[in-house]
Amino acid sequence: MSTSTPINENSLEVYFKGLDELVVECQNANTAAHAKLEVLLQENPSLVWRMVAARKGFISDSDKEKASPFLPIGFFRDLDVEDRVVLYTITFDALERIHTEQMMARLEHYSKEQPLFKALPELWAQIRVSGERDADLINAGELEFVDGTAFARFKGRFVELDRGLNPGLLRWMRHQFRTSPLYVRLHPHRVFDELPRSLLQEAIIRPIDPNWWTTLKVYPGNKDGLAHELFPPATPKEDLESWWEYHAKGIRRLEMSVGRRNRGNLSVMIEELTRPVGSHEEVLGLCVHMDTDSAVGTAALDARLNHLDLALNWYPGADGESRLNQRLDAGMVQTATRSHLLRVEGIPFTALFEITSAFFTSRVLVREWLSAQSFTIPPATP
Repeated sequence: MSTSTPINENSLEVYFKGLDELVVECQNANTAAHAKLEVLLQENPSLVWRMVAARKGFISDSDKEKASPFLPIGFFRDLDVEDRVVLYTITFDALERIHTEQMMARLEHYSKEQPLFKALPELWAQIRVSGERDADLINAGELEFVDGTAFARFKGRFVELDRGLNPGLLRWMRHQFRTSPLYVRLHPHRVFDELPRSLLQEAIIRPIDPNWWTTLKVYPGNKDGLAHELFPPATPKEDLESWWEYHAKGIRRLEMSVGRRNRGNLSVMIEELTRPVGSHEEVLGLCVHMDTDSAVGTAALDARLNHLDLALNWYPGADGESRLNQRLDAGMVQTATRSHLLRVEGIPFTALFEITSAFFTSRVLVREWLSAQSFTIPPATP
């Protein structure tokens, strides 16, 4: 580590106290850290320059290397290069803190002490109660989804859907399955009086029997599975979509495990794994799980799912690397911190293809997965 001034406990205290203030400012204004820092340079320059002086005391060569590519963007343009590098480093520190706090909020189990239920205590009666897990879903029956946004209206206030949910998918599901119980994940800390602004090359690692789903022919005690991996082309010109998904979106793999328990219940789990681009050491899994009691030989068009749920799996730090070295179809995988995002009950088996197509991020891997199931790709979800 190279430093321009000696590091001391006082400078660390000054810096982290300022960082706490910056994070609160960003969250209150719902704005990015670099934009808020530019505002604070005018409105509260003493705070910013205290942070800059303190951060210079423990800035590393890797910090400088990380910040340097951002210099041409234009923020903090009137300042000298050294100060701009430090300001970008402060931005990254704030983003790391905000990201961790946001992830923990997304994954929190519901509690009456959260802002959502303090502001709207009537919502507590809408929580899905299950003896199998802590509460993380809310009955959507009384929620009014606001078209074109990630928000819903309840009792004259606006609540925010988890950002992993596709609002178009929710509208489609409510239209298609009017009598099916539907539960969704709402952000436990965000309630508004007014409507806010709504913010590759593939390889099949292990093929699945492409006809398993047509008559649900997975027998008791047996299982099947697959994994599609995204390999980036050498240049964007070879395959721009695959290149973008790998390098810009961080998508890595789509896995599926299909098994029938000895008592006859058929269970399917599918997970899309992403290593987000940025400074956060983590892997995110978008996970679909469903089950049916329909027997072997039942035509897929006649089968019904007991339930289908969508979930977010978080593998922070070393857990992420462990998860990428494992496969759903090979057995047990790394335990994740999980929150369910949606649950729907009693729908047709074949609806899983449209729901998963709208839920997963990768278009490349979803197309390959749909193709591997030997059926006509369904039309785009409205």
